[in-house]
Amino acid sequence: MDPSLHHYLHDTRGTVYSEGLGVTQVSSTTIRVGTGTIFDEDIELRIGDNIGSSQVLNPLSSPIVYRIGEDGDLRLITASTDVCYLNPGPEINTFNGSI
Repeated sequence: MDPSLHHYLHDTRGTVYSEGLGVTQVSSTTIRVGTGTIFDEDIELRIGDNIGSSQVLNPLSSPIVYRIGEDGDLRLITASTDVCYLNPGPEINTFNGSI
């Protein structure tokens, strides 16, 4: 392939899916990805042996940052496996974007 065409495809298309790579859930914490093919511009890449096995997923533990109070003070929960944080009462966002 001409280098300028390769560069063009790299900037406009990048890596594209071709076939396979189906994801199945083995258990609540394990998934399996099947074999398949992708193309990196003009290069065909067959993904198989290193991905076609089970992978155990550990629970996500990430910080949660949220605003509280009339002044919008920021609060931080340093590490949580929760996907969101809910206060016990209803929340109303009165900020309308104006200063």
